[in-house]
Amino acid sequence: MSELQKPVNPSFFNNQFVIFSYWKWTPSGCVSLILYGMISSVGVHNLVEEKVDLKNSRNVFVAALILVLAIGVKYGANDDIAIGPIHLSGLAIAAIVGIFINAIIPNKIDS
Repeated sequence: MSELQKPVNPSFFNNQFVIFSYWKWTPSGCVSLILYGMISSVGVHNLVEEKVDLKNSRNVFVAALILVLAIGVKYGANDDIAIGPIHLSGLAIAAIVGIFINAIIPNKIDS
């Protein structure tokens, strides 16, 4: 066998990437949870900048529903919900439900 035909030595990769064998699923789950927290904080920052009235229970309900669905589907329903051949993530479901609920709940209740 010539020098060009020799296979790559897998021990080189084992020595270089042994750190990944120590990586557990718990840190990656924490990183994912922190990511959702950062996305939520950006959303809250946008609400504050746009001066959304969070004293209005309608606005609080819509925001809480979006947060609960996004995190709940991610960690409670094995990352997604399947509707036939379509798989929707927690963020997708939260966005769809948030838009729908925001559209059907009236802004002001007429007395």
